Amino acid sequence: MNEHENLPAPHAPAAPAVPAWSGTAVGSADEESGGGVNASRYLHAVLRRKWIIIALVAVGTALGAYAARFVELKYRAQATVILGSTSRQDMAQGPIQTSDPLGGIDWLSLLNSFEVLDHVAWAERLYLKHAAKDVDVFRTFTLDSTYAPGEYRLRVSRDGNRVELLTGEGVGIEVAKPGDPIGTSRGFVWQPTRRTLTAGRTVDFRVRSPREAALELRTQLSPSLPKNSSFISIGYVAATPEAAAAVVNATVDRFIRVSTDLKNARVVQLRDLLEQQLIRAESNLRQADQALQEYRARTITLPREGAALVMTPGLAETQGAVTSAYWQMKMQKDALEQDRARIGAALEHAQVDSLSVDAFSLIPSAQQSPELSQALGVLATERANIRALRQNFTDEHAQVQQASERLDQLEHQTIPELAGRVIENIDTQLRNLDRLIAAAGAEMEDIPVRVAEEWKLKREQSSAERLYVDVRQRFETTRLATDATVPDLQVLDHATPPSRPISDPRVKLLAMGVVVSLGLGIGLAILLDLVDPRLRYAEQVTRGMGLAVVGAVPSLAKPRRRLLGAPDSSKLI
Repeated sequence: MNEHENLPAPHAPAAPAVPAWSGTAVGSADEESGGGVNASRYLHAVLRRKWIIIALVAVGTALGAYAARFVELKYRAQATVILGSTSRQDMAQGPIQTSDPLGGIDWLSLLNSFEVLDHVAWAERLYLKHAAKDVDVFRTFTLDSTYAPGEYRLRVSRDGNRVELLTGEGVGIEVAKPGDPIGTSRGFVWQPTRRTLTAGRTVDFRVRSPREAALELRTQLSPSLPKNSSFISIGYVAATPEAAAAVVNATVDRFIRVSTDLKNARVVQLRDLLEQQLIRAESNLRQADQALQEYRARTITLPREGAALVMTPGLAETQGAVTSAYWQMKMQKDALEQDRARIGAALEHAQVDSLSVDAFSLIPSAQQSPELSQALGVLATERANIRALRQNFTDEHAQVQQASERLDQLEHQTIPELAGRVIENIDTQLRNLDRLIAAAGAEMEDIPVRVAEEWKLKREQSSAERLYVDVRQRFETTRLATDATVPDLQVLDHATPPSRPISDPRVKLLAMGVVVSLGLGIGLAILLDLVDPRLRYAEQVTRGMGLAVVGAVPSLAKPRRRLLGAPDSSKLI
């Protein structure tokens, strides 16, 4: 056999001989396939330039930590309000009514009303926007009625002896000494302390209207009232724990105050209506007493019915009973006819003007009808309700429109129908009384007319007295309720400053800086290795230059390299 048989052909180099400790096996599957990822080479590239990677990671971490300083954390505070008992025993005796006069309230709509939010925006100075680090400068900042919204800047001179107020564009407005009031021309009530106005300090801030702040507050509040629940939770997110808790507590306090004032206003409306009815009832009683006394004074010298009946022994009791029954029927008929006429007049008046509750309240037949009496009570309540609602809402508000629709239905449909039924009942009673009076008429021809007049006056006086006592009692009950109104809302849990933010993006920024810088460092290390013109790997000779590697001389100076199989520790031949 020829001694050169084992030598590679001139145009087909033999596979390079690489020691077993070499990191890259020349002629491996990766090279023979003409491609693939040489993970060992990338690992060595990363390890070789580890200080570049470490430096980039340090820089990225520092940048992430620096950016985290400018992140504004968010804190969420929450309070819970419980709906109290809606028992209206103190209100149930309103003007000729028995139902609940207050009706349902949309609590969330009341919470989001400007009556609540405007006050909170003003009290908590939500109209003022500034950086959290400048809170010490604005501790005394408030507005008067002539404020000017806009962007502003407060600048302290380098020597600290001059304070200047400028617009956001840099136009000068006022100049003052440190510790003096500033911004009066713009409606600011502001006197920052000299200690907070350090030399060279610049403070940017924005002033807006309380209504604009209230609109923003409406979007930031998160009230919740689950169905069939008596608990209202109110949450708010702010840049500081103290601000979040303060806004929630201010909102809760104002919410309860407005609801209590609204309830008091309705009670006062009912009290005023009863007071008007009491004045009229007292006047009617006084007129009835005066008419009866004047009649008795005119007829005091005339013979009485009882003296004539005594002349017929054994018949006095019978005649007295017949006379009494006859005149009772006559007076009842007169009263019914009068009630019918007054009801008709009240309905006619309602066609051209609003229906008068007081007109029906003085008609006994109307009071004796439970349905009509209750409907009139509901009408009076609805009127008081809509007046109270209009003190807080406009006519376009849903609650005002619903109350107006209920009021219109009561005035033009429900009460006229019930009054028509009362008139039909009166007509039936009148027909029955006519038959009874006609039967007893023959026996009563000799009774003087003055007896009927006196009975009539007595009945009117007695009816007026009963009505006066009833209205007086209800007025006193409502007046006491006005002085002892129990709020419908109570605070179950006040908001406290939260100890932790709802999320901490600083950790994410720091981790992002580490990950991104680490990725950039690894990528940079691999890129530098790919563009490095020096020969470090066997594949650079075999694949890149088409030459065979005969052998490799290891570097014994760094034995740890041999363990890693680093090809750059050997000299290729």
